[in-house]
Amino acid sequence: MKVVKAELKAIRKNGIDVKVHNGLMGLITSIDKEDITFEDIANHQVHTKVILLTRKCCSSTPMIILETGVKAEDDEEIVELLDRILELIGEEIKENLKK
Repeated sequence: MKVVKAELKAIRKNGIDVKVHNGLMGLITSIDKEDITFEDIANHQVHTKVILLTRKCCSSTPMIILETGVKAEDDEEIVELLDRILELIGEEIKENLKK
């Protein structure tokens, strides 16, 4: 998946949310694991969902685009996505997970 920009949106006890932009649209990436650490993300030992919020007239509907464990092709693309996110904002994620 092409990623041109990544933005850390939230740090939770059981995961993080990152908004990624592929040049055309923004997608929310939910990276989850109990007591998540930076090493978990770097080693791809997390459950990941990529969500597109499709807009309708007055509301938005979440659509899961990629999810860990569904298809082998998805898993390969998620590994590339996680690597690209860490390349763009890895230091910011590492600092915020230590807090």
